[in-house]
Amino acid sequence: MLENLVKAEDEETRRSIQRRGRLGHYAAGAYRTLARPVATQQLIMRAKLLNFLWGMEEVSLLVQRQPERYLKPLLKAFGAIIADDAHVGEGLLLVGVNRAGYTPLKIGRKAYFGRRIMVDFADEVVFGDYSAIGNDTRFFCHTDLAHSPLVAELYPVTIGPIHIGRGVFVGPNSTVANGVRIGECSVIGANSVVLRDIPPYSLATGAPAKVVRELDRTKIPAFDREESFIIPEGTT
Repeated sequence: MLENLVKAEDEETRRSIQRRGRLGHYAAGAYRTLARPVATQQLIMRAKLLNFLWGMEEVSLLVQRQPERYLKPLLKAFGAIIADDAHVGEGLLLVGVNRAGYTPLKIGRKAYFGRRIMVDFADEVVFGDYSAIGNDTRFFCHTDLAHSPLVAELYPVTIGPIHIGRGVFVGPNSTVANGVRIGECSVIGANSVVLRDIPPYSLATGAPAKVVRELDRTKIPAFDREESFIIPEGTT
């Protein structure tokens, strides 16, 4: 794995030198090293001013427009717990944010967020270590039909946390409903709608998602307990 990582870095360096020239490559690297912390702090100060003047909704709009390199520092500045080696993709849509900011959000070690993920902050949303979330996936922590006459009798307001276990893969364009817990090392097929808990080491798909089969645990490496960062409650 280390050799593959080194090869990938060498290839990226080669492409950068080919595009910019050797001098330009090192000049760009030096500029990024010096300028990024300053730009990040300026962005955080701007976000805090927006929060003071207009509220967290304006901050969330700012987050949605940011490139990947600024997302984690910006989220952490408003209370999110995110591992340093997690990846958060662009186009992150955060809704239902209140005075608590982003404190309901927890993202574990080496977790991967694709692009255009939507997260509803009506309750806690936890993504365990090594989880992977596909593009255009949505997480709804509450159901509210607003002023529809259906609400009172058929569809009352419901609120609940979402816990995604360690090593879980949620396929692109899926939806996860409030109160759902997905057990570790489970796979959710693309375009699925998860309305109920999914047990660990399961393959589930469909709308609503149903367990298709159990995964072979002997073929999945065990987690290193000493390296654990976030183990969502009730998912193991």
